Amino acid sequence: MPLVDEYLNEHPDNTELKLVSGICALESEKYEEAIAKFSAIKHPLYEDKTNWYKALTYLKMADIAQTKKALGIVNTFSDSPYGEKATILLENIKKIER
Repeated sequence: MPLVDEYLNEHPDNTELKLVSGICALESEKYEEAIAKFSAIKHPLYEDKTNWYKALTYLKMADIAQTKKALGIVNTFSDSPYGEKATILLENIKKIER
């Protein structure tokens, strides 16, 4: 995604584009790159979103401990649109671990 990266270099405060860039890396199976992009987002309004996508990325990488950690962070936001999904995913992980 050279054009996106070039735009981000010129507009480093575009948090939404940083998130989209991370999602593109996730969808392209560039998991380490996705984690790095999500981790670089420091805007407090995006913390639940970035941790949701981190959790999905870690799950794709089969890193269950990090998946659970990221989902736990999502669940600290009572108004997160990802909260219910995070709870369900955590419950399913716990069932598999038994």
